[in-house]
Amino acid sequence: MIAIFLFYNKTNGFQSIFSTKGIKHCNIICYDGQDFVIFGLEEHGISFRRIKAKSTLKIMRNIKVIESLIGMIVVHVDEPKKITWKPFWVRSCNELCRYFSGVDIGFTFNPYHLIKKLLKYNNKRNYQVLSVWSRNNGI
Repeated sequence: MIAIFLFYNKTNGFQSIFSTKGIKHCNIICYDGQDFVIFGLEEHGISFRRIKAKSTLKIMRNIKVIESLIGMIVVHVDEPKKITWKPFWVRSCNELCRYFSGVDIGFTFNPYHLIKKLLKYNNKRNYQVLSVWSRNNGI
């Protein structure tokens, strides 16, 4: 599975008070070989929708036009880790991204912590970082 972690400098959620380094929100696009699906935590709950695209590169190129997008990390997940869903524990965008991707990095406190762990455990757990992109003022 390919997972594209997207990081933003703007959000509407109250959880952004725990964010650091100007990274306020994140969401994820997953590709299982057939469909691209974007998952996110919104004010009204968890949202997801299919994206029609021919390749991961095309999505990455087109998504960069979003002004609030400051960074992106693309990973290949070999075998997604089975994570027990804990709906009362998970109330943050970074934990939702961790659940949907299946990366084996343990608990993450905020989007910046998610970035640090994704880069720290690259090729040491069940995934491999394929690409890292950021704006000049990004991650």
